[in-house]
Amino acid sequence: MRTKPLSRILSTRSIRAPWPTSLAVALRVGIAAVLVALTAPAPAQTGDGSTSAAPDAAAVAEDGDWVVGSAEEWEEDAALGRRLLRGKVRIDREDGSGHLYADEVEMFYDPDGDTRKVDTMQARGNVNLREADFLATSDTADFTDGTAVIDLTGSVVVFIDRDRMEADRFRYDRRTGKKNAQGNVRFRFRLPSQEGEAPAQAAAETDGETTGQEITDGATDAAGQSDAEQHGGSED
Repeated sequence: MRTKPLSRILSTRSIRAPWPTSLAVALRVGIAAVLVALTAPAPAQTGDGSTSAAPDAAAVAEDGDWVVGSAEEWEEDAALGRRLLRGKVRIDREDGSGHLYADEVEMFYDPDGDTRKVDTMQARGNVNLREADFLATSDTADFTDGTAVIDLTGSVVVFIDRDRMEADRFRYDRRTGKKNAQGNVRFRFRLPSQEGEAPAQAAAETDGETTGQEITDGATDAAGQSDAEQHGGSED
């Protein structure tokens, strides 16, 4: 027996009916409201600089791309085209390739159009975002242009591979892959080894203090990245 998708079940429930706040609301998110933000590929850039359209969200869902999540409260106003997830929000792509954690996530869509297609979205409080090529934490995250552009603000820390960057604001365009950091930018990048450079062990023997500090800093960054990957949203 085939059951109705969760999105249809949710859409038929009155927005006036109170959602339980004492227990986390398990969300098997079949709607593309969140699916588009985390799983739908951004439009690909063609050779002439234009972009091709991303796959339709419904088609993506039919192909088996799913996200799962939880929150303490779900609220929706279909007349305004607004959804709100509140309290320890956790949204994960099932294949492990991306996630969004925050204290609350608010989404807006066209109430007269495809309600699965998000126009703008904002995550607030203890934001933890993982994309294909970076991991970031911030106070807020704004998704615009159909969630193709991500703006992180407030105590931003970004990890790209083993590199680390801090800034007041970090902007990422998923369509082009361009990234921009502004305000009190601090970074730590690992330079590639140069041809003819002394082996790492020899360098350690000649400059043990510097190498030891580098190892310590590297371990600190690795620990910070691991902690960011495992924790998101307020635990209060």
